[in-house]
Amino acid sequence: MDGFFRQGFKASKCKTLLKLTIPRIKLLRNKREVQVKQMRRDIANLLQNGQEATARIRVEHIIREENMMAAQEILELFCELVTVRLPIIETQSEAVLLVVEESSYESMEGAWLISRNITIILLTIKEKLQ
Repeated sequence: MDGFFRQGFKASKCKTLLKLTIPRIKLLRNKREVQVKQMRRDIANLLQNGQEATARIRVEHIIREENMMAAQEILELFCELVTVRLPIIETQSEAVLLVVEESSYESMEGAWLISRNITIILLTIKEKLQ
């Protein structure tokens, strides 16, 4: 990626990379969804067998996977946004790096807020369970 900006900004190359990235993100998210569904079935079986401690650990793993899926969705939307706004970015070549840096910061901030909110919810649930 470092070489991408060093040679100057090329909108066509950026668009190609974004178009290749979006299906890859979708594929990874679909794999995670399948894994989460299977893990939920496993948790149901553990609860039926009375293994609550093991089920709690697995629930934490499911929550982590769901957070990753949410982050992947944010990244996918960001890639689509940049793809759509690429003609505007191309015409304003001096503002390209600022737009990319600002948007990257907003995406990371959104992912951080999601994980922070989930952490607060988990702590509340933990307190109620004790």
